[in-house]
Amino acid sequence: MSETGRKRRSRWTDALLTVCGLFVLTVLLIVATAFNPKAVLMARFFDRHGLTVLAVEVGAILIVAIIVLAVERRESRQRALEQAAASSEADVPEPDSRASSAVDDR
Repeated sequence: MSETGRKRRSRWTDALLTVCGLFVLTVLLIVATAFNPKAVLMARFFDRHGLTVLAVEVGAILIVAIIVLAVERRESRQRALEQAAASSEADVPEPDSRASSAVDDR
């Protein structure tokens, strides 16, 4: 598919993917520190602040997801209006030259 035919992702979608990726990495780090006896400092950090970190990340995911939904809805409405305008312009019949000449002959 050509580059012009493909729809570009918005910056907000990229931000959502980044925040979700950070969430997954945090969860994996929490699991890894739970099973690694040598990661005492990291385990202590997650014991004290793990729920707070996860809560902040979930909140960020929710906020960015709502923004993505709003942006996508606005863009899809604009596309629908543009398509409706283009289809209504294509449906308008061209004036018939015979009908106008018949009016001129009277």
